[in-house]
Amino acid sequence: MVEEFDVIDASGPTPDGKVGLMMFEPRNWSEPQRQLQELHKKTQAYLSYVVDGDMVRENPNYANRKVWVRLVCNVVPPPAILPYLTHLKVALAKHSIEFQVAHYEPENPSTSVNNLVAI
Repeated sequence: MVEEFDVIDASGPTPDGKVGLMMFEPRNWSEPQRQLQELHKKTQAYLSYVVDGDMVRENPNYANRKVWVRLVCNVVPPPAILPYLTHLKVALAKHSIEFQVAHYEPENPSTSVNNLVAI
């Protein structure tokens, strides 16, 4: 969960040979300022996990693989949130990390953690 800064919510190799790291935001965007502050802290933790080498130390088979970070939201981020998400995308790209956003409602079978949202 985004509010748990010290936890990598999900990670694993992807079929295309990359490493995927996911963070989950189950809340609606009713407290955007607080949620963006938490997202910032969580993203910093993920960046540190990759850049500082912890990811490879814990999983040596992830060495030399491209990495993406995906924010999985139960509610599609409202338009007011998108500029910050774009900022995260640009910031992570400077470290060769792709940032993605997905929309997933567990009770809705037409969504999945792979339903990417354009940012």
